[in-house]
Amino acid sequence: MTDPSPQTLRRLPAFAAAQATTIYRRRIGAIEVTAISDGYVDLPHDIWKSPAPRALDDALHAAFLPTGGMRQGLTCYLVNTGRRLILMDGGAAGEFGEHFGELPQGLAAAGVAPEAIDLVLVSHLHPDHIGGLFRGTAAAFPKAHLLVDAAELAFWTSTHEQAQAVEIAQPWFDTARRWQAAWGERIETFSGERSLGEGLTIVPLPGHTVGHFGLMIESEGARLLIANDLVFHFAINFQNPDAAMIWETDSALAARTRRAALDRAATDRLLVAASHLPFPSFGHVERRGTAFAWAPEPWQHRAGA
Repeated sequence: MTDPSPQTLRRLPAFAAAQATTIYRRRIGAIEVTAISDGYVDLPHDIWKSPAPRALDDALHAAFLPTGGMRQGLTCYLVNTGRRLILMDGGAAGEFGEHFGELPQGLAAAGVAPEAIDLVLVSHLHPDHIGGLFRGTAAAFPKAHLLVDAAELAFWTSTHEQAQAVEIAQPWFDTARRWQAAWGERIETFSGERSLGEGLTIVPLPGHTVGHFGLMIESEGARLLIANDLVFHFAINFQNPDAAMIWETDSALAARTRRAALDRAATDRLLVAASHLPFPSFGHVERRGTAFAWAPEPWQHRAGA
């Protein structure tokens, strides 16, 4: 067989570097939740206090992933109740590596302008969750107000706590102060569990940070727990809920919170989503002896399925 002549060759498109879409819609009863990818970061094993690097590599290898470090995605969530647009976290923008900052494009792809957001929920004040909430000295969502746990705000704006923090986290306090200055009086604080109405409830999930929380959505018999940073990696935290990261404010409390929440999710067969689970991050928790496993939900071809 001879090679085709130049005249018969087709011009093929260049290989693409990015996926065609970074949003995914999921209906929870009468409420629509849109998962929006903000990008990813590559992290070394030394961000973990435990388990040891060899155990981390064994877990990654068992999950068919490269070893020696891990690539972590980040998902934000847009909740449309039919009356309000509520954004859970704001992504990292330029605050946590060069491969974050896709939230604005995702919102645009979902047909949502920044001024359409009514409420922003800040699960905790790590920079990958607040970096996209401000641009210089201005809030990124000009008509929204914002909810954050009171103890969380006090912790991340404290110079005393900054001096005590692990080295990698010390600049995060400066990010939190810049975020606070940009939002100003539109920041509202609360403590403990809080109902937002329309089937939405803020659920405290402390340990990862002092005021870390998730969001329970209940509508027409359907339920979703958006657990944010309850788990950091699907191949690590389910099979080893006691795995600890160097920047957790209370690793022992984080482990207890994680075990209790995962146990509830498995017992109640809750649909779960979390910020650092593989996109689009919806799935269920299986009980495996004294530990757990992650069961990703199959792709839903229609958002209302």
